[in-house]
Amino acid sequence: MAIIRILKLIIVTGFLSIATAPETAIAEEDESWLIILHGTVSAATTEGFTLETGPTGIAFTDRPAREVQIVDIARAVDNGWAENGDFRTDPPNASLINENTESISVVEIVDANWNKGALQLRTKNLEGTPPSIGDSIAITIDESRNSGVWTK
Repeated sequence: MAIIRILKLIIVTGFLSIATAPETAIAEEDESWLIILHGTVSAATTEGFTLETGPTGIAFTDRPAREVQIVDIARAVDNGWAENGDFRTDPPNASLINENTESISVVEIVDANWNKGALQLRTKNLEGTPPSIGDSIAITIDESRNSGVWTK
């Protein structure tokens, strides 16, 4: 009787591992990252803005391969907007949550530059009001493939 239970357990375990293996492989291949940056606007024009006051960033994935990493902003900018970077060839959209005005806007991030602790973003406004100098904002950037090129 015990042998039959063990055989049933082995068979069920085998079926479960076969059923979940392709999903796991797909999850690793399709792993997309969202990036969230936070900082204070120190300069703003119709063509973009600059974040200072030690901008910070995190990146995370969704199910089933959930991960969270701290973003190395200088590295993200250098790799994401490099000549062959993901964002150079396909500029991401981003939602901006303005904590001062409690408003949300949407931009396309056309280019980015990291300069002595400041993140300079050249943007195209798609919806809402762009941020002003002194505004504290959180930016959620569209999905990207990480491949370890911009996280710490």
